[in-house]
Amino acid sequence: MIQSAEYILVNLALLPASSLYLPLISFGGSNMLQTCVLLGILLSIYRYENVVAEPLPAAGSSVVL
Repeated sequence: MIQSAEYILVNLALLPASSLYLPLISFGGSNMLQTCVLLGILLSIYRYENVVAEPLPAAGSSVVL
């Protein structure tokens, strides 16, 4: 929230311009690449969060499908 407020104040010319980056709103640069890579990693973790192998049946037990 603080970074968003600072970004707005710079655009309104109430604060001096500096090298600000607001993720998913700013355009281009290496920060955009970093944001995309980090979002890709987070989405991959979320996608494979509940992947668990089913336990194999015990030897000698009958399996009904």
